[in-house]
Amino acid sequence: MESEPEEVHRLHPLSLLFRVGSSARQLLLPAALVLFASGRLDNLYWVSAFVGVGVIHGVFHYLTYRYRFAGDELVVRGGVIFRFERHVPYARIQNIDLRQSVFHRLFRVADVRVETGSGAAAEARLQVLSLDAVDRMRERIFGERDAERSTPHEGHAAQNAGELGNTAPAHAHDAATPEHARPVASPAARSLLRLGPRELIAFGLLSQRGFVIVAAATGLALEFDLFNEQLLGLGKSLESSALDRGLGWALGVALVLGVLLAVRLLSVVWAFVNLHGFELVARGNDLQTSAGLLTRHTATIPRRRIQVVTVSAGLLQRWAGFVAVKVDTAGGSELEAQSSTRRWVAPLLRASQLPALLAELLPEFQAEALQWHDRHARAARRLFKRWVLLALFATAGSHAVFGTWGLLALPLVLVWGRVDAPVRARRAQWARGGGFFSVRHGVWGHRWRLVAEDKLQVVSVAASPFDRRWNMAGILTDTAGTTFSVQLGYLDADVARQLADALSRRASLSEFAW
Repeated sequence: MESEPEEVHRLHPLSLLFRVGSSARQLLLPAALVLFASGRLDNLYWVSAFVGVGVIHGVFHYLTYRYRFAGDELVVRGGVIFRFERHVPYARIQNIDLRQSVFHRLFRVADVRVETGSGAAAEARLQVLSLDAVDRMRERIFGERDAERSTPHEGHAAQNAGELGNTAPAHAHDAATPEHARPVASPAARSLLRLGPRELIAFGLLSQRGFVIVAAATGLALEFDLFNEQLLGLGKSLESSALDRGLGWALGVALVLGVLLAVRLLSVVWAFVNLHGFELVARGNDLQTSAGLLTRHTATIPRRRIQVVTVSAGLLQRWAGFVAVKVDTAGGSELEAQSSTRRWVAPLLRASQLPALLAELLPEFQAEALQWHDRHARAARRLFKRWVLLALFATAGSHAVFGTWGLLALPLVLVWGRVDAPVRARRAQWARGGGFFSVRHGVWGHRWRLVAEDKLQVVSVAASPFDRRWNMAGILTDTAGTTFSVQLGYLDADVARQLADALSRRASLSEFAW
């Protein structure tokens, strides 16, 4: 086959402006600290010097950074003093991830991360490319790669897309979405899931994301002594009469309700900022997610890289009939590991739509093939003993704070544990069937993890001294890119060994491929 001419490409000219802005943003906090500590404006000269170095570095980066499509690989080179040239085969590229801030979207450009299955950092970072250049890169890399592979998922595309609740036609969505905010799409793209304002509000009301913001705000308030003596002394001033004590209780209840309301409202704000415009798109053998109001991320998930699927539902989500679905992928990058939102393929999904989504993620999975098994008959007793230890520690702490009244913590925690332990043991089950291994558990919030047995890399049996005392053991499994992907404890020791042998034999029959 005759090779075509290799065209060398540059970064977008705006990359210089964005790199200078990034350098200035990184120096903003150190500069403010220097000025605040010294109180001398002449230190601005040093800050200006550092900014100047950033500008020079940005100029040389733009002038020297190049990329080209060479046959079946992407070649990236750059550097002035220390030069580098990196060759990334198309077959190894798993994801072309886009990051767009508000200014990126204004100028229709994006930061691009080219990721492989190495599990380390991105193989190449291109700052900044136009969306047209990203489109051409996707077509060149994924188009040639997918041309060599069949697309078995297209046969049942229409049925699954309908079951996932996408009633709006694709052209209607495209008309309503600004062009620069749409994910790069090919003619074969199918939208599987979209979250509109109603779903984002529901997500915020059903989640607990606002607690993180409230905790951070409380820490700042304590750090800067915003809870002054007048506020702290308010409770003491209300102890003068029974009426005042009643008012104090009312204020306390109002404060608790206000905090809970603030948590929900902040959770809604978090949802709109991080999940605005969330869309899950199927494109050939790959899935693509995009979301974000201020900074928009677009990520690609090849189906063959999916190692573990996790379905979870908190108490409020269960009552409302929703679940959330995340995936762990082979060789996930460090950015993917740090950001839980990148692992979401469905932050909020109707429970009735879950089978259709699982058919897209794991086409070979059949829920009816799973045969569920309970754990050891004495698992509930083991769990209750953990509650006994917790009750002793809780009682000691509450007695130190509240005195004699703190001893009430002992019976309260024991009663709660006596109710919780049997339910928790009964809910923790494992299953095999149809080439899949699955574990589910949870009392208030439910969690279900599913992995194909041919994706397992390591299967081990673990037994603590307490496990051996009760003739119990646990199962630990690893997949590519995930450690202890599926864990199962409190099994009968013989059952654990037999299960580990069966999973190991099944995994040894398959050869892992990226």
